Amino acid sequence: MAFIAPAIPLITIAVTAVSAGLAVMSSVQQKKAADNAADQAKQAARENARRQSVEARKRIGLMRANYGASGVSIEGSPLDVLEESAANAELDRLTILHGGSVEAGRYRAAGKAAFAQGISGAANDLLGGAISAYDMYDEAQTEKLKQTN
Repeated sequence: MAFIAPAIPLITIAVTAVSAGLAVMSSVQQKKAADNAADQAKQAARENARRQSVEARKRIGLMRANYGASGVSIEGSPLDVLEESAANAELDRLTILHGGSVEAGRYRAAGKAAFAQGISGAANDLLGGAISAYDMYDEAQTEKLKQTN
């Protein structure tokens, strides 16, 4: 048993290093997952904005067709209505894109926080393991001194 005692601090350090490494790896994976979710949120927003624009163009085209079919010229109030519809459609498109950016930002912030927490936890594990290993080493040295005296 006496030959194992000096190895215990080294084993403690090794186990602590593995634990810290796993914490870092986990935080990296969490950050990657959050970044992927952010990319997907932005892509979904772009697709939704594109669809909204297509629908808006169809609605405005139908309005023009209805004006023309009823004999209304596209000037004055009808033109104002069409311009306002186009402006509202663009505002809707930009709002959808902004929402996607905000959602992506939330995912990225959560990923950064998870990564920072993992690094902090790993550093804490390493420090705690080093202190434990030193305490074990110091205790073993103190015991050796007692035995030699």
